[in-house]
Amino acid sequence: MPGGIAFDTRLRGRVNFFDALTVDWAHTWLQDGVLTVEAGLMIRACAPTLTPSHLTNFLRRPWQFPQSMAAKGKLLWRIFDGHRLDDHGEVDKVRASVSELLGLYALLRHYFATEVVDRPELVPHWRSFVACCRVLDLILAAKKKLVSPKRAASLLRERISRFMELHLACYGSEYVRPKHAWQWAIAEHWERDDEVWDALVIERLRLTVKTTALRLRSLVRMERTLLSGTLNAQISSLETLNGPCCLLDNRPMTMNGLPHTLFADSVQVW
Repeated sequence: MPGGIAFDTRLRGRVNFFDALTVDWAHTWLQDGVLTVEAGLMIRACAPTLTPSHLTNFLRRPWQFPQSMAAKGKLLWRIFDGHRLDDHGEVDKVRASVSELLGLYALLRHYFATEVVDRPELVPHWRSFVACCRVLDLILAAKKKLVSPKRAASLLRERISRFMELHLACYGSEYVRPKHAWQWAIAEHWERDDEVWDALVIERLRLTVKTTALRLRSLVRMERTLLSGTLNAQISSLETLNGPCCLLDNRPMTMNGLPHTLFADSVQVW
């Protein structure tokens, strides 16, 4: 965006923005992101034949979910109940958490393919939505180690480009957000690390940034102020440690591209 770090071509010539920051796929796609926008547009395009009550009844069918998300899967219908609609009882946007969207997107895809009447005017919308889902399919396959992220990075770029072509052809640029541009950063990170990074570390860091941001009273040099405040908070937190840390796993892991880093399921800090 104009005024942001990535927009400054002089800075980009000296500092590789995508090397300095890691953009996680979950926030890009699922947390009010690319899929959220695309699903909302598809639902609105199907109106008035598709109503929130239709979607609610569809999601309340006796679907069988994996045990890991069985409880949340049975409550997906709440995404389209009255508490998450606009003042007119319509779906102005899909209000759902990351885990809810993971369960919802496959069912929405099935719904549009089987339940919605085949209308010629919806063909561009359907093609854009399917192209969006194909990008997410590849991300989830890489996350589950079914494909190598590094080897699939070029395919991810192709699918993102195809999706954006179809999205722009259907909707124009009206609904394009910064997160649509973040998609290409994910492909670069796949090539760099051969990993699909989730949101946990970034999400916790966001809370530190939020603490600093709440104290800001001026937007002048906002990025500089946020960065310095976050770094000072991290340094202060580290200085409170009274002893060494130790990993509690018997077999901590290493990852390609991070030779001096150990990963474990739990850590103890004295």
